[in-house]
Amino acid sequence: MAAYPRTPEFKDYIIQAFYNGIWHKPETTFGNVKADVIADKEPGFRKRNFCRVIRGSRWVGGAHAAGCGCGQNG
Repeated sequence: MAAYPRTPEFKDYIIQAFYNGIWHKPETTFGNVKADVIADKEPGFRKRNFCRVIRGSRWVGGAHAAGCGCGQNG
């Protein structure tokens, strides 16, 4: 800590730094903590739910579930 002291604003600065690097590509946040960063900065952001993705995934011979959110149809 002595070599790299942190200001009282460090927590907000580090969250903002993460956000600055990912705001333009929210789809890459799926399944990791970056989704929490975007949700913190953009109150309307809705994280994808991993369990819903699995349940809505296409299985061999099947079709995508309505509204599964995967971006594929049929």
